[in-house]
Amino acid sequence: MTGYELTRQWWDFSFENQDLVGSKHCALYMWIIEKNNRLGWVENFGFPMDEAGAAIGIRKIQTVREALNDLVEWGFVRMVIKSQNQYKANVISIINCTIESGECLDNALRLTEKRLTTGLSTGQAPGQARVNQPVEHGSSTVPIVKQTNNETNKPINSVAAATDDGFTEVESFDVSTEEKKKPSPKVAAKGSPKFDPTKVDLPFTGKEFSAAWLAWIKHRQEIKKPLTETAVDQQLKKLSGFDEPTATAIILQTVEKGWQGIVYELRAESKWQPNAPPGKGNIQKNYESVLTAEQRILQKRGLN
Repeated sequence: MTGYELTRQWWDFSFENQDLVGSKHCALYMWIIEKNNRLGWVENFGFPMDEAGAAIGIRKIQTVREALNDLVEWGFVRMVIKSQNQYKANVISIINCTIESGECLDNALRLTEKRLTTGLSTGQAPGQARVNQPVEHGSSTVPIVKQTNNETNKPINSVAAATDDGFTEVESFDVSTEEKKKPSPKVAAKGSPKFDPTKVDLPFTGKEFSAAWLAWIKHRQEIKKPLTETAVDQQLKKLSGFDEPTATAIILQTVEKGWQGIVYELRAESKWQPNAPPGKGNIQKNYESVLTAEQRILQKRGLN
């Protein structure tokens, strides 16, 4: 069996089993045929996983191994000797598995070719592409499409009805014309606010809480992190669990500290007092600690 016959039966199988076959299977089977061809079509041959992965562009050896196991299960490859570790290669052979039907792909190709050669040969409107007579290429025909004017090509969609022997064109329409008829979607003006946190319903009605909430909104705007609707809903829901004075103090504490998010607890006040003496620097602290150590030594010796 020739390499062409092997690839033909593979593509028949692939077309009829699209839910099973993937690109990794196609690439791997094509490499198996190519490798055996280079070896002179031997019955059994070694098949290293790393070499196969490099050939088909798959770095993960496990993926290559899974694809090979599928080919064995589907009957395209026979596993003669399975490798026991990564240092030994598998020994495989190609099976001549004849696909019984094999007509699904051929029929689809014939229907497509017939539609291209006969479906658009007549009835072209002015400005559309003109299809010349097909040019023979072996056993198939290929239409040549030429533009009859200097206008830019526009995509043409065709609505076709399926018949027993192919496709018959029913209607053609210009996609660009149809798209022009559709109204353009309305886009919001650039910079228009989508959500205003100042207009939400607050859980408390006091003026102090309202002022604290406005200060929190302004703080978030200043740090370039405006409040979102979801964040506001969560924040107000948590703040409603406190009484109004506590909730107000929590917001003011967050703004004063410059935090990005609300901390739902009141932290202890700073120990700093207005009339307290200034703090000592590192040099003064080190000097006093040396004097204290010297005094302790003198006291221990009874010299002080």
